[in-house]
Amino acid sequence: MLQDNTYSKHITLLEILIGIRIMMSLVPAAVEYSQSIINLIVVVVVWVLLFSSDSTYVKRKMLQLLPFYLIVFANCLWGYESTTLPSFLYTAMQTFIYPVAIFFLIDTDQKYAIKRLLVLSTICIVITCITTYIGNKTIPGASRALASIWTEDAEQAHFLRRMNIGGFEFAYLLTLLMPLLVYVFKQGIGKVLSIVIILIGGVFFLTIVKTEYTTALVFSILGMMTILMPKNYTPKQMIVYTIAGGIFAFLFTSILLSILGHFADNTESAILAERLEGILDILSGNQTSGDAFNRQELMRISWQSFVDNPLTGSDKTGGHSYILDTMAHFGIFGVLFVIIVFSSLYKLCVQPYKENTFYGAILFVFIAQIGLCIVNTMIIELLFFVFVPMIAYLMRDQGKTIEV
Repeated sequence: MLQDNTYSKHITLLEILIGIRIMMSLVPAAVEYSQSIINLIVVVVVWVLLFSSDSTYVKRKMLQLLPFYLIVFANCLWGYESTTLPSFLYTAMQTFIYPVAIFFLIDTDQKYAIKRLLVLSTICIVITCITTYIGNKTIPGASRALASIWTEDAEQAHFLRRMNIGGFEFAYLLTLLMPLLVYVFKQGIGKVLSIVIILIGGVFFLTIVKTEYTTALVFSILGMMTILMPKNYTPKQMIVYTIAGGIFAFLFTSILLSILGHFADNTESAILAERLEGILDILSGNQTSGDAFNRQELMRISWQSFVDNPLTGSDKTGGHSYILDTMAHFGIFGVLFVIIVFSSLYKLCVQPYKENTFYGAILFVFIAQIGLCIVNTMIIELLFFVFVPMIAYLMRDQGKTIEV
């Protein structure tokens, strides 16, 4: 922890401003109905407060974060993302806010501020779950549309966000939060909080189903299955359970296929049914078609681009894989960039908890995130720089693991 003389004199104001930022990240309508100048003021004042509190700490933390944002910087320098210098700097200021500010509050031991921010975050995410569920029921496919219509129909995208409908990033945030909810539930936090966690998990799952993101649905089910693991599982135990689960799935493939097939036949979503059929084809070893085939083709394009241009990279990518697209863009340097980014994420958000009971759960989430980055296009930073450190901090008294 930082020493007392580094504590901010304006910690309450910092907490309020970070709360506003969290609300704007988790409640799409909050951004749509606010003026951009509000966001600018919040960002600038937060940085003023941070630097006036402990500039040495802030600079050190930003240096630690630079490797994680290597691919973001590389995309700008290589010209794969067009931006002006002022825009780039403003984006960087917004990007660094969460990891610097949240870790600052934790390292200055602001327990009640962290608790209030976590409660606020939970309320915001549950509200957006409810409006997202309702929005997708009113406008089927609304969340999926948000992932692609910005260039085609920006006004429609803004309309959906004004309805407070969460899109791609929101659905996958819910997905990766599932194992953390299971972890908190298993810690014996009392009957009332346990019931609240169960209800929140149910709301998350129903929302994921309604958003029609099939990969998110599959990963969320895997996350919920960590309930079968020990209360505080170690990496070795996670490997053993994963292997055992794989063997079970192999031996009882027909049962798994039957369950997926039943769900595909009975879901009201044609999109979800099609994607589940694609998963069934893959598991059955059949020729894929539809969305499953298209996704494989997009990933193949990125891989082939990497193979054809291993030294120089190329602007030809499938656009459907964070890892493969980076390799295609930057060639062999892309492989290095991916290793650096995930190594940095591990050192920042996983390794610090290696001796704590939280380690197994966050390691599971970290591995799941890598898996998602093979088939999807982003790292869910809000999860790792807001929810993970706050949950870990508030659950820090749950004891130590014996073996890692």
